[in-house]
Amino acid sequence: MHSARRIGQTSGVLQIKGVRDAMANLTTKELAGLSDQLEFERVVCCKYQAAAQESTDAELKTCFQQCADQHKQNYTCLLNYLK
Repeated sequence: MHSARRIGQTSGVLQIKGVRDAMANLTTKELAGLSDQLEFERVVCCKYQAAAQESTDAELKTCFQQCADQHKQNYTCLLNYLK
């Protein structure tokens, strides 16, 4: 998604070198792609949350909720990248 190098992972938080520098160099097309991905993550999270609420099977409910949580995390990560 970006040209920054991964330099390590601590307590589940990925540290990225050069993220701020990369933001200054994003093209309009790249920003549009990130915007599209944000919308995708938001919509998929909402769909998984709805499926979890509607499911009567405990195993499926858990699976749907885990998927929703992952997409929410993806959304938050992308949003933080754009800040």
